Amino acid sequence: MKGETPFPTTGYTGPENFCDRREETAKIKRFLEGGQSITLVSVRRMGKTALIKHVEHVLGNNWLSVYLDIYKTENFAEFLNELATAILQTIEENSSMGRKIWNFMKSIKPSIQFNDLSGLPSVSFDVQPEVAKQNIKAIFEVLEAQKVPVLISIDEFQQITQYPENNVDAWLRGVVQQLKNVVFIFSGSQHHIMTELFNHPNRPFFSSTSFIRLGKIDKEIYKEFIKEKFENAKWKVNEVAIDELLEWTDVHTYYVQLLCNRIYHAGHKKLISLSWKLEAMRIMEEIEHTYFNIRNLLTKAQWDVLAAIAKEEKVFSPTAGDFLKKHDLKSSAGVLRALDALIEKEIVYFDYDELGDKYYRLVDTLMIRWFQNTS
Repeated sequence: MKGETPFPTTGYTGPENFCDRREETAKIKRFLEGGQSITLVSVRRMGKTALIKHVEHVLGNNWLSVYLDIYKTENFAEFLNELATAILQTIEENSSMGRKIWNFMKSIKPSIQFNDLSGLPSVSFDVQPEVAKQNIKAIFEVLEAQKVPVLISIDEFQQITQYPENNVDAWLRGVVQQLKNVVFIFSGSQHHIMTELFNHPNRPFFSSTSFIRLGKIDKEIYKEFIKEKFENAKWKVNEVAIDELLEWTDVHTYYVQLLCNRIYHAGHKKLISLSWKLEAMRIMEEIEHTYFNIRNLLTKAQWDVLAAIAKEEKVFSPTAGDFLKKHDLKSSAGVLRALDALIEKEIVYFDYDELGDKYYRLVDTLMIRWFQNTS
C-alpha cells in the first residue's frame, strides 16, 4: 500500500510494527485474565494507546475489547456518549452479540448518526446527569451479561476530576466493583492526578487496580527494531546515526516514531547522520509557529521558566539560587507560580527519578530541542 510505514505515529497497525513492550504486555494480560483491572500511567505520547491496542490484539477474539478516550469530555453525559459510541463502533450490529447490545442501546433512546465516509456510528444522549448515570450503569450491566470476558479501556481517565458532578470516582467505583465479567484499564497521562485517584488511601479507587508505570523502551531494543525495519526496506544503515537519533528524541516513543517515519518516507535510502538531522530540521521548522503561539498565550515569567527548564532538560531544584541566577529568573515565589501554571496547562510535568528525587521537565521533547537550538 502506498504510504505504508513500519513507523506509524498514530494508531496501531499490528504486532509487526510494534516495538517491544513484551514485559508490560505479558503482565497486563496476566492481570486481566485473572480478573484484575489495571491503572496504566505515563507521560503523553509514550505509547499507552498503542500498548492497549496491542494487548487487545493479544487477547484476541475470546474477549470483547472496548476502547474510549474521555479527554474531551466535560461531564457524565459526554462520558456516556463516548462509552456508547465506542461500544457500537466495536460490535457489529448483525452479529449475535451485536444484535442484543444494539437493541439495548436503541431502547434507551440515543441519537445515532453514521459517518458518511467511515460508516461508523456516533451516539449522543440529551439527558440530565442522574439519567446519564443510570444509562452508564445499565450499559455496564449488559456487558457483564455477555458470554465472553469484557475489557473496557478508558484513556485519559484523570479527566473525571474535571466533571462538575460531585464524587464521580466514588460513584464509578461503586458500579465497577459489582462487575465480575468486566475488567478495566484506566489509563492517564497526568501522573500526579492518577496517583492521587488510585494510590491515596482516602480515594474510592485506592488499591482497586494493579498500577503500571509505562517508561521508555530500552534503547538497545529500539535501536535493533529501527535497524531491522530500515534494512528490510533495503536501506543502508549506520548504527551510530541510530544512536544519535535516539539521543536527540530522548527515546520518547512518539518522537522516535515521527522522526523515523519522516526519514523513511524521504527516500534517502541511507540512514546516516545527515539524513536524520535533515528531517529533524524540517520538523522543527514546521512546528516553530506552534511554539510562538504558545509564547503568546503565556506570561513572560511563565515563558522564561519554560525556557530555563528546557535548556536544562530536567530541573530538580527550580527555586535554587544558582538556577535562578543562571537563567535570570526574578524570584523563587515567581518560579513556583509559573510552574503551577505550566503544569496546569500540561506544558510541564513533574516526576521522580530512580532515587525518588522530584524533577520538572517539558512534556514536548521537540520543544526542548527547539529552545536548545534557538538559545
